[in-house]
Amino acid sequence: MGAETGKKGKDVEKRTEKRVAKKKNSNILVVFGLVLLFVLGLIFVLYGLGLEHVRIGSAGMNTAKQEEQAKPEDHLVTESAVKDEPKTDEKANGGKTTTPKGIEEPKQEPVDKKPTADASGTVSKAGENVKLIGPSDGEYASIYPEMKTSAPEERQSFGNTLFLTFDDGPGAGTEQVLDTLKAHGVKATFFVVGNRIGDDTAPLLKRMVDEGHTIGVHTTCHEYKTIYASVEAYLEDFHTTYEKIHDYTGTYPQIFRFPGGSVNSFNKSVYRSIIAEMKARGFTYYDWNISTGDASQGYTPESIVANSLKGLKYKDTGKNAILLAHDTNVTSAAQVDAIITAFENEGFSFAPLSPIVKPVTF
Repeated sequence: MGAETGKKGKDVEKRTEKRVAKKKNSNILVVFGLVLLFVLGLIFVLYGLGLEHVRIGSAGMNTAKQEEQAKPEDHLVTESAVKDEPKTDEKANGGKTTTPKGIEEPKQEPVDKKPTADASGTVSKAGENVKLIGPSDGEYASIYPEMKTSAPEERQSFGNTLFLTFDDGPGAGTEQVLDTLKAHGVKATFFVVGNRIGDDTAPLLKRMVDEGHTIGVHTTCHEYKTIYASVEAYLEDFHTTYEKIHDYTGTYPQIFRFPGGSVNSFNKSVYRSIIAEMKARGFTYYDWNISTGDASQGYTPESIVANSLKGLKYKDTGKNAILLAHDTNVTSAAQVDAIITAFENEGFSFAPLSPIVKPVTF
């Protein structure tokens, strides 16, 4: 009986040891599980903070980059768009212009009213004491080596100032645009096409210079595939207009605008090289951040004015506001008076572009 009792005691002792060991193992698993959960939670928190840091940093970089840039959809030129794009409406309506209801016809003579605020003097004065950077030799410096200028070391923004720019002229609407600008005392910028410059249009170019406007190079042939075939092809096209402007006005241009904008589907393989070469030569290029839409299908007098007034969003932002229009388009030329008046009523001044003006680029 004593032996049986001893045997039972040992069995109890073994069962007790097993329960203790099992409980101990269970506690270890619980502790391990808690530690694992803590580590995973810590990793999750740190990862989340890292992502937020990257997101904020990326957003800041994007904001800074886009500060003076226009949206891609404002300028993108595709082959189909060029094919379908109406060249001008010089012969539309038998040469007559149309004006939307409620908008007065453009005034061709100075009117008795408060003069339009002209910021030309402000812009010009800003460039007087700016340090200039001389041209440097780019990769293509041997091509027309004399075609170069100097650029300011720093550029400036001019808040609440509208820079009116007209492409593709001189054309059917150029004289009317000049008359309207003169009536308002406003200076603007004309990016001209070399193939349109000749003895018959020379008086318009001379008038631009005499009345204080800026003339810049746009293109000679305005054929995208020709101009953007290579850097050499671009320089050849640019040089022709560059020299024509000098021949007819006595001045060499310092600024230019790419046909189709600085970045488009025709120049994507060469635009970086072209920009690098032109900057090395000291030239400044300007895109735009407002467009009249007068080179698009279906434009109307009303849409030209409405599109232009979208530029009022730049009021009190301190950013340069550059409006794209075409002086080959007589319908657009007829709306310049309404556009100037609308911006004038919102407190805007007007000035022509010059290298001191910080560019808007795509």
